[in-house]
Amino acid sequence: MTETQPARRLKILLWLVLAWAVVVVGRLLFFQVTHRDELLLLAQRQQQKIAERPAQRGAILDRAGRPLAKTLMQRSIALHPRRIKDPWVTASLLAPLLNLNRGDVIAQIKDAKAHNRGFMWLKRDVALEEEASILSLGREEVETFDGWKRYYPQGNLAPQVVGTVGMLKPEDKVERGSSGIELSLDDELAGRAGEARLFTDGRRHVYETQTLLEPDQGLDVILTIDAQIQYAAQQALEAAGRFSGAEQGALVAIDPKTGQILAMASFPNFDPTKLVRKGEDATGRRNVAVSAPFEPGSVFKLITLAAALETTNLKPATIFGGITGSIQVGDKRIGDHIHTGTLSMAEILAQSSNVGAVQIGQAVGAPNLYEYIRRFGFGRKTNIELPGEEPGMVRRLQRWQKYSLPYVSIGHEVSITSLQMALAGAVIANGGMRVQPQLILARRRADGSEVRYPVSEGVRIIKPETAIQLRQMSEGVILHGTGRAAAIPGYYAGGKTGSAQIFDASTKGYSHHYNASFLGFAPLSDPRIVVAVTLIGTRNGEAGFGGAVAAPVFKEVASSALRLLNVPRDYTDPIALAKAARASKSAENISAENIGDVTQAAAPLLADTADHDDEAASQRQAPPLPSLASNFAAGEKAPDFRGKALRTVLEDAAALGIQVDVKGDGMARVQDPLPGSPLAPGAHVKVQFGR
Repeated sequence: MTETQPARRLKILLWLVLAWAVVVVGRLLFFQVTHRDELLLLAQRQQQKIAERPAQRGAILDRAGRPLAKTLMQRSIALHPRRIKDPWVTASLLAPLLNLNRGDVIAQIKDAKAHNRGFMWLKRDVALEEEASILSLGREEVETFDGWKRYYPQGNLAPQVVGTVGMLKPEDKVERGSSGIELSLDDELAGRAGEARLFTDGRRHVYETQTLLEPDQGLDVILTIDAQIQYAAQQALEAAGRFSGAEQGALVAIDPKTGQILAMASFPNFDPTKLVRKGEDATGRRNVAVSAPFEPGSVFKLITLAAALETTNLKPATIFGGITGSIQVGDKRIGDHIHTGTLSMAEILAQSSNVGAVQIGQAVGAPNLYEYIRRFGFGRKTNIELPGEEPGMVRRLQRWQKYSLPYVSIGHEVSITSLQMALAGAVIANGGMRVQPQLILARRRADGSEVRYPVSEGVRIIKPETAIQLRQMSEGVILHGTGRAAAIPGYYAGGKTGSAQIFDASTKGYSHHYNASFLGFAPLSDPRIVVAVTLIGTRNGEAGFGGAVAAPVFKEVASSALRLLNVPRDYTDPIALAKAARASKSAENISAENIGDVTQAAAPLLADTADHDDEAASQRQAPPLPSLASNFAAGEKAPDFRGKALRTVLEDAAALGIQVDVKGDGMARVQDPLPGSPLAPGAHVKVQFGR
């Protein structure tokens, strides 16, 4: 039978349908069987992605739990530069909605494309309205993120210690530590990131999130810093730095028994929320206390005397002659502001005599002095939990020159940090133990449990009796020496001034700029606080000496710290006692119980705070304090101070409203005018002490 035309056409159509079915089935087998896993993975890559879920960064707290740095949730908008065809179009659409400069956005996009980066942040911490307006555009190059933002609730409080965070690379999605504790403990603060699966639509907008691994929150770090003491330190240091024209400065307040840092301030300061811009001076971000060694000058005489007390037969009362304004050492002449002829060792420290210190250093000898310098920890890092610490400079004994011994004895040819200076003060304050500085008090887990750091045991480097003698001698610095401006009302204190001239390499001589410093501790009998103050490169001549500009900073910070630490006062205000005595017409009406131990602050309150400090200072007579001089009635007679101890003389003088000029130590031997002589209003009684 002959096949008809319609049948032939139907047959062809059937074969075509069959072929088409075979192709479809084949493709189905290809997609669903032979290449199923590969194609499924490809589809998942297009519709899903695994994203890192950043952990919440741990907080940084002060010792009382006050937050210094914390992290809060924020929304951010990013761009994928490789998906951007026209930077001008993208910037024109997005910049107005985010209140950004269109030109800046175009430049950022072009820079990212030029460096072939696939990710860039457009704006961090956007408002919900901004995010909604951006998403409504449906741009495939735009992506939104949930993230974390670092905040500093106390503003610029201790930023050099707390540190800063930032995106270290333009494509980074998590802030990492870049300085301070934020950097040194970055891994612990950062925690462990989690993972999430993101489901996206055709425009790659996320419509569902599935958590695969929960992030572990970073540990909270509790510092030994006290925010209130830190604030007082920063305020006082900044005021002194600006007044003196200093290039930079530092202050360290430490508990001498534990080594815990209660305050660490640097000048100038900075705002941790502002990133350093290209070409910007980053000096203020430097932690001067650990990273800026300086020549200490006369503060270093404490180390010279410590070595002398332990390696020679010298005593605080040992008399030295030749104190006549300078001393010849080979072909070098070292100047001094003292011309009295003789001074005891205690007076050498109080008056900061260079000639006397050089003589003491010569008696100690270079090997012994070098050994004690190393004992106190100079020339090596303290290993505090901060980045960027410098060890300072102490040359090996074999490299000392023939003039090194006299110059090192007065604090030249060595460089130290403010932290090292504070730790040296702690040795004297705590009875001879070198302690390890501690900045981390504890770490706190997310569940609230804490891991507290034990206080490290100190290492004895000087005898207890040596430390006591140094404390007693340093009392004279504040009582009637170069550090009278450091007197703390209500507390006995001790310390040492320093004013090292800065060497000018261009002129090959010493300039009129100074490293002004003060190292002090209080209360004297059982110190609870040690404060080291350094102002580097002061420019106001004698007004930039340690006694004039650094000692008052110690006074302000130590008095605030003692009050905040609830340390009982040592004595009652001598001015109040004097007024009470005049009101009752008799000093005898003030009982011994009320008068207490009026000593250290009596002399500073009866004398000017002008500095008699150090190498280039001229000796000046402190003017009388008018409030007391005018309260002393005309026609009064000079009392008999002879045979009395220094403290008793100062107590009696304060109660009677008499100004006394003291010299020496021990017992009162000679006074002028003589007992019973009439005194004019404002007159001084000069009292010479001896042993």
